[in-house]
Amino acid sequence: MTRAMSLVCGLCLAGCCSRSHGPATNNAGAGVERIYSRQHARFPQAVLFKPAEPANPDLLFKLAPLIILQVSDTNLPAQLSDGLINPKPPGNPVVKAWADSVQLRGQIHPRVNYVWDHPAPHPAAAGVQAQQGVRITLGTNGQPIIWEILADSSGRDLLVVAESLEQGAARQFGPPLPGRRFAIETATNNYPNFVVARAIDDGPVAMGPIIYLEQGTRDIATVICRCMPAQADSLAGSIAYDLRSLPAPTAQWPVTPLEKRLRLPYF
Repeated sequence: MTRAMSLVCGLCLAGCCSRSHGPATNNAGAGVERIYSRQHARFPQAVLFKPAEPANPDLLFKLAPLIILQVSDTNLPAQLSDGLINPKPPGNPVVKAWADSVQLRGQIHPRVNYVWDHPAPHPAAAGVQAQQGVRITLGTNGQPIIWEILADSSGRDLLVVAESLEQGAARQFGPPLPGRRFAIETATNNYPNFVVARAIDDGPVAMGPIIYLEQGTRDIATVICRCMPAQADSLAGSIAYDLRSLPAPTAQWPVTPLEKRLRLPYF
């Protein structure tokens, strides 16, 4: 592991352990299997985007993601100067953020939203995300429990859940339903386009996730807790982004409520 990668690990707190889940049934289809397989993909080389610390850190900063962007090892300066997250230099990249809330099982839960724009690819390519982001729902204890992904080239509605939430669903509802990998997922005929991509370790404290962003499609390959092992071998650089707090949403998230997509346990 390089010195730069060790720096990322230094941002992550030790003490979490990884767990595995059984394979999905054949009903999942090849497209869903690719979503599952990329959750454990490794980036040989990447660039880290991290939030610049504001004068008055707040919840939006505390839960802001670290973004690990996959890059090739050729002509890296040109890749960076082309503006991997808008705007291009000399200004810092910008991640827009806002706070709101959602009602789950009759309780109001805080929620934070993070969205960033990408420049148009050169040449233009189909299936490349122009806008990407993650929306984080907090549990009653203030810990992140659900991470919704804004866009994916598969066209599917993806999210990641905390392992504790998945375990609670398994205790309350039993094993995964046919065609599903996780106990927390509703039946495929309720919402066939929806997929829980992964259940990840709960952090020891509330903190932002690490997001692994694919270079070509700008899909979010996976979301992990900072306490989990790194999935990039080498960092080619580190870039600060400005967190721009907004009063209103700037992206259209899936409109189907979480309670219709998930078999939510009491938590």
